[in-house]
Amino acid sequence: MSGKFERRDFLKGAAAAGAAGILSRPKFAFGFLQPTVEVPNPLANYPARDWEKVYLDQYRYDSSFAWVCSPNCTHECRMRAFVRNG
Repeated sequence: MSGKFERRDFLKGAAAAGAAGILSRPKFAFGFLQPTVEVPNPLANYPARDWEKVYLDQYRYDSSFAWVCSPNCTHECRMRAFVRNG
């Protein structure tokens, strides 16, 4: 060993010392965490469900029809199309 203290060794030591210092005091280390809110039965009182109507209306359609894609296709795939707003 050349007796030279390299930057990488210094950073490793500093990180280990910092982690040991923070973890030695749990209140300091995890002080930013908040306790969870206890909910006895989440299904008993569900919050506003207005978002469900918006979500389901995204896939609402007026009519549908089936057709075969065959002009330049040799597979003749049967497809179903959905029409919305005409």
